[in-house]
Amino acid sequence: MKASVKQLDDELKTQLTNEVTVPIGNTSISFFLQNGAYEPKAITNGVHLHRHAEIHLVAGGPVEYQVGESHINCVPGDLLAVPAGVYHDALICDADTRRMIFMTSLPIAETQHKHISVATVENLLAETALAYKTKNHNRLVLHLALLCTELHEFTPSKVVPIRDEGYIISEFLNRCADKELSLSGLAQLLCVSEKQAERLILKHTGLPYKKAVIRRRREIANWLIENTDLPLTEIAARVGYKSYSGFYKACLRKEK
Repeated sequence: MKASVKQLDDELKTQLTNEVTVPIGNTSISFFLQNGAYEPKAITNGVHLHRHAEIHLVAGGPVEYQVGESHINCVPGDLLAVPAGVYHDALICDADTRRMIFMTSLPIAETQHKHISVATVENLLAETALAYKTKNHNRLVLHLALLCTELHEFTPSKVVPIRDEGYIISEFLNRCADKELSLSGLAQLLCVSEKQAERLILKHTGLPYKKAVIRRRREIANWLIENTDLPLTEIAARVGYKSYSGFYKACLRKEK
C-alpha cells in the first residue's frame, strides 16, 4: 500500500514546525516535530502518508491504528513506527488517549510495533513539552537518541584505548591514595616499561613515583581535614596509612 512521495513536500511543510538533529556516533538523524506532536485529546487525522517515517508513542489509550492493510492495537507504553510512503490512520481513540507523533529521517524499512514502557513515553512527552516551552531542545535530543537505538541498529561507535598519559597517571595516583600500588601497574596501563613509566610520571608531576604518591595522599588528607569532621586516625586509613605515626610523617609534617 505504498505510494509516491514526490508530491508530499508542500503538505509536510505545513505540518512541521521544528527540525531537531540528533547525533549518534558518526550519523546525524533528523526529527521533525509537528504542531500536533503532543496530543492530549482523542484526535484522528484520516488516512494519510508522509515523506519520512513517522513515530507514534502512546501514553494513554488504547489506540487502534491501520497501517497499510494491517490493524495494530497500541496500549500505553507502545511505540509504532510507520515507514515513509505507507498509508496509515488512528482508527479508534478514546477519551483517555494521549500520544506523541513526529517524523524522522531514520531509515525505517518496515512497520515496527513494540512496547518500550510507559515511563519512557511519559518522560519523552514531558521533555517535548519542556522543549517547546523553553525553546531549548538539548535534553530532548538525549531522549530521542535513545529512542533511535530502539528502532535502528547503528554501526558501533569507535572505542580506542586512552592515550592521555597525564590523565592515566593522575587517575592511577588517585587509586594509590588508600592502597599500595606498584610502579609496574602504572607501566602496564601506559603500555611502557617501568623505567619509561618513571620518566613519564616525573615529566607530568615533577616528582619521582613514590614522592608523587605521597603528595597526592597529602593533598587528599588536607582536603579531608579542612572539609570534614573525621578523626585523624580515620583520615590516615583513608589515605593508605595503617599507623598514625606513618601518616604524620608523610602527610602532616612539613614537606622538605
